[in-house]
Amino acid sequence: MAPAADAFHFLRRPANHPVISGDSTVKGVTKGPEVLSEADRFGMRMRMGLPYRISSKVVEFQPDRLLAWCRDVR
Repeated sequence: MAPAADAFHFLRRPANHPVISGDSTVKGVTKGPEVLSEADRFGMRMRMGLPYRISSKVVEFQPDRLLAWCRDVR
């Protein structure tokens, strides 16, 4: 089992998100920072049958402890 800080740093990198996609729908990054922080926005290439893109925003952030994002509907 990896230390929590290692897992947090892995998840902060959107380029790693396809690795953790349980259903393989996440295909890659389209825009955003290399490492996520508070209030960052990022985009991902997705595919569920047809390809599409989704934009997300970091809504909760506590270093080495908490990282949450949701769909960016601005």
